[in-house]
Amino acid sequence: GVLLVLVALPARAAARHAPFIIDQPSAFTLSAMPPAWLRSLGVGYIAAGGLDCTTFLDAIPGGPWYNASGTAYIHAQIAATRALIAEQKRAGLRVLSQSDIFQLPDLLLDRYMANLTVPGSTCIGYNKAPRCIDLRSEFTKTVMRALFSELVETFPEIDGIILRYGENSPCRYHQGNAPYELNDPVGSLQLLLQFLREELCVKRNLTVVFRTWDTSTAMFHANASFYTLVTDAVAPHPRLVFSIKHTMLDFWRRVRFNPTIGVGHHLQVVEAEIGGMYGGCGSWPLYIGEALINHYEEAQSDARLGLASVQKLPTFGGVLTNHQCNTPSVPDPWLWWRAEQAVISRWAANTTADEATLFDDYLRTDLNISSTEARTQFRQLALNAMTANLMIQTCAAFDAAVDPSQTDRPTANWMLWNAFGGLYQLNPASAPPGTCHAFNQSHCNVYPYLFNNSLFAAALEEKARAAAMYATMNQSAHDVIAPAIPNATVAKALLASVQAGVYVARIVSTGWAVMAEGYSGDRTGQYNVTAIRANIAEYDTLWRAYRALPSYYPVGLMTDAYWEHPNSGQPGMGHSIDQYRHL
Repeated sequence: GVLLVLVALPARAAARHAPFIIDQPSAFTLSAMPPAWLRSLGVGYIAAGGLDCTTFLDAIPGGPWYNASGTAYIHAQIAATRALIAEQKRAGLRVLSQSDIFQLPDLLLDRYMANLTVPGSTCIGYNKAPRCIDLRSEFTKTVMRALFSELVETFPEIDGIILRYGENSPCRYHQGNAPYELNDPVGSLQLLLQFLREELCVKRNLTVVFRTWDTSTAMFHANASFYTLVTDAVAPHPRLVFSIKHTMLDFWRRVRFNPTIGVGHHLQVVEAEIGGMYGGCGSWPLYIGEALINHYEEAQSDARLGLASVQKLPTFGGVLTNHQCNTPSVPDPWLWWRAEQAVISRWAANTTADEATLFDDYLRTDLNISSTEARTQFRQLALNAMTANLMIQTCAAFDAAVDPSQTDRPTANWMLWNAFGGLYQLNPASAPPGTCHAFNQSHCNVYPYLFNNSLFAAALEEKARAAAMYATMNQSAHDVIAPAIPNATVAKALLASVQAGVYVARIVSTGWAVMAEGYSGDRTGQYNVTAIRANIAEYDTLWRAYRALPSYYPVGLMTDAYWEHPNSGQPGMGHSIDQYRHL
């Protein structure tokens, strides 16, 4: 489940489109982002339920396409979706169904594999069909038309569909793959978009938001030439909108501003992530509003861009914010999520507004902080956290040198979701083949590069500086900010998040120190046993304290066992630390 909010610009005199605002609730975000609150921010559209999980496809001969448990599952999904739609409509929101494309019932694919797929083909996706689903097949078109018709009949209130292309995560009893046939990538996407435009926008008068998620510089999402080749073959339509991530890869730091933004002739919305899953899910301070709107501090000089840089382009149609993080768990009142959502939404509704003013207004009117000094320090805490988080998550001494164009996964994705990686991620020579998480295999040699270029000291100083910054933020939160917040729950949430950040920063700093000393000893044969033992003792102490925090602290499931999708069981930082306990 993912929460998506599409916030769009107000209508202007020369506007060619209606304002777009979309939200996609899920079980873990409904209470954090209730429809009425989103509507109060200017959000106009909300995504509800799944196109793929709410249809039976009884119009296709040979069914039923679900067994008893599958049928019960689909009925439950329909009921839940209807309840969501009713709540969203009461809040004054327009509703979009949402789905990954393509997804079809297991039994239907098994029965009609030869009619639905391209022989010998390969597509991208998870839990994917064994071959690419083929839109050149008239039978495939018949199935998709039946699916669209049933969706509209089941939910006549919907105003459109949001379709994610690239990653594909089918719901239960389904298989699927992304509509990107590897032997005809441009043609397969052109065919798909032309089909969607005709069937949904033209025939059914529905809005289609085509959400690009292939996460590759060579594919549709981030390759301007590829994007142009595909979209120029599709006639623009006021109800056909492309959603483009603001980064040219995933929502990582040290990644270039997406070069497809502003390209072509179709309306675009720019996608950003609230409560980022690569930044602790907002369990420690996380506020992307300033960087998203203006530019990220680490952006290269030739790509120092933000939403404010592109909002006057004729293709710019708004901002799509998504919420997909549920680990670590973040408790009520979802302090950082809501701050990000409020500022970004309100800016998108009035792009002439100043981001800093919107942030201050949120503190003053939403959190009721009357103290100017407290608001000033709160603002500085949010900005300092972005700087410290960058130092925690990435390594400037490595990334700036080996990937100056910012077109690869930073620091080999050593920190991913809720987990801290170790030498398996930072030194591929210590890991089995295929462990590297960068596109360019040499970009995984983080520790070898730092050692060979005498840069360990710089890397460790960066981590220590992040820990020192969090200590300063913690002091400010305790002494000035929290006492000025009238809502005790909000004040407690602020203190909890900053305290969690203190521990995370120190754990990373100490863990990197152990691994750097250990790796250096592996290379030279000479170990600084005193330093390694002292840092391991500190590392253990920090983890015990972090895990012992009260339950209202958003510590969630942060772990030093690495996690990769699909779950590979790769060891993380804890395993690397353990290698040097015998010294």
